Amino acid sequence: MNILVTGGAGFIGSNLVKSLLDDGHFVCVIDNFSSGCLENIDPRSNLVELDLVEDKEAWVSALRRKKLDIIFHLAAQARIQPSLTHPVEVLENNLLSTLYLLEYVRGTDIQFIYAGSSSYYGNPLKSPYALSKFQGEEFCRMYSRVYNINIAITRFFNVYGPNQVERGKFATVIGIWERQYRNGEYLTITGGGTQSRDFTHVNDIVAGLKLIIGKQFNAELFEFGSGKSYSLNELAELLNWKIKHIESRPGEYEKTLCKDKNAYDKLGWEAVHNIRDYMKYLVDPHKHENSNE
Repeated sequence: MNILVTGGAGFIGSNLVKSLLDDGHFVCVIDNFSSGCLENIDPRSNLVELDLVEDKEAWVSALRRKKLDIIFHLAAQARIQPSLTHPVEVLENNLLSTLYLLEYVRGTDIQFIYAGSSSYYGNPLKSPYALSKFQGEEFCRMYSRVYNINIAITRFFNVYGPNQVERGKFATVIGIWERQYRNGEYLTITGGGTQSRDFTHVNDIVAGLKLIIGKQFNAELFEFGSGKSYSLNELAELLNWKIKHIESRPGEYEKTLCKDKNAYDKLGWEAVHNIRDYMKYLVDPHKHENSNE
């Protein structure tokens, strides 16, 4: 199949691209590298370095020659905290990129798979990022209903694994810890560390996304999470390392946990990795070598 992955230079996108290429698909990547890395680009893919909002005419022209079967829309200005600083930019980019792609798909047979966010459960009105992703879901539902487009909506819970971001405003907590542990630095924990997260390995996310390929949906929602939630203190203790508590960040949620079973019921998907095993792998990679695969 001919598949487009927006945000294919990012953490989740790059893992998805590699897996799709390994399966023999033709994969085109659109990325503006605002947060993605060139090092994440698989040389087997076809890279289109454009911005989905600012370069609309250019990517529309480029894609017409690709004869796409599927679009995975993963590109977004991500993370809650940065969105609180630049709310207008985040809302404009995340909403317009989704709308432009939905318009491109309208009137075609292209399957559209949208990456929402589990931040919806913390109340989408608490951050521009969460609101923008939820509004994107609503546009997907409307386009599917009104224009009869094959659309699936997904939500990911606290993803970790290869290519995760370790530095900067888009860094994930597990990525930060991995860098700090590797460099002999203190592990930083925001607030008291009692906040808990449903951490899901990126390989499980990719497996779930691939199960959607070729199936017909009317904006059906699939949530990909492990179904287990661990506190930051509990996970940090597994590293048996020095810890430093820092100030809580605005917009931070107390708990995330995937309870929805639709991905299992409709796709037969369930997470096979566990974050506790991954933390043990960081301490002793040889003893737990399968935990990072």
